[in-house]
Amino acid sequence: MWEQPQVPRIRPPIFRFIGLKQILIVFALIGIAMVFWLPQGRATEKDLFVPVQLGQTPTGLIVTEIFTKGFEIRLKGSRARIGAVTRKKPVYRLDLSQAEAGVMQVTIDLAQMKLPDNLQVTEINPPMIRLKIEREINKVLPVKTVLTGKPAPGFQVAGVAVTPSTVVVRGPENTLAVLSSITTKPLDVSGLDEPQKKEIALNLPENLSAHKGPVIILAQIDIAAKVITQSFAGIIVTARNTSYKTAITPAAVDIRIKGPQQTLAQLAATKSIDVFVDLKNHEPGVYVRRATIRLPVNTTLVGSEPELFTVTLTKP
Repeated sequence: MWEQPQVPRIRPPIFRFIGLKQILIVFALIGIAMVFWLPQGRATEKDLFVPVQLGQTPTGLIVTEIFTKGFEIRLKGSRARIGAVTRKKPVYRLDLSQAEAGVMQVTIDLAQMKLPDNLQVTEINPPMIRLKIEREINKVLPVKTVLTGKPAPGFQVAGVAVTPSTVVVRGPENTLAVLSSITTKPLDVSGLDEPQKKEIALNLPENLSAHKGPVIILAQIDIAAKVITQSFAGIIVTARNTSYKTAITPAAVDIRIKGPQQTLAQLAATKSIDVFVDLKNHEPGVYVRRATIRLPVNTTLVGSEPELFTVTLTKP
């Protein structure tokens, strides 16, 4: 039986050394590499905000205002490189070792940021950092308290004494020049009806600090009864120490009393003001006399109307 002769299979040179399986693996790896490499290798642009970090100023100087707290740069390059820089969150550190008092303008030098060589910065906005530097001094200032709230009804703050009464404050010369005192944080006196001691911190403006660190102020709060002046009208005048028939003209008096608010409120509620004419050893007749007004302790008579009374004594 005749058989068809077999024609030898001609294999490409590359297939003579590796098999089909190995070739498929190589192509698969190339495909994966292209998936990950091509998007990252493509050039792109991105804006990045860079905050400014201030270096140490020379002794006796302080930064009082920074007009440029950061700047934007536009990066051009591969996505992978830009992404790596973005993740690091770069900060621009400003060297102030040679600074002097006044308004300072510094051109941004991107060499300090050490960006990758294959990244291009196409734009910087703004291109300069601007800040204000002042001389720093010490000043002794008296301490004043700031009160908030109200004491208990009928009471008032009679005074506040603080220890220490003065503090040494450090800060910009221009700021301290206009200050004549330093205040505390609000001191709450709500509901107080007796003296108290409280610790309170200083309320230091921005750029100011206590020369030797935080200072705690001890405040002695003096609470006293609230003193007011109140009028009482139509208080009946009575007669004392007589057995004769008595007629007093006018029969009532209007008085004004100064004293603690609570005491005067009790007087108004009880109507217990004692006003009388002492007629001891007086025989029947007509007399002009002053009335005696008895008041509670800690109260003072401010005035009365009328001051003189006509008293008529007759036998029963």
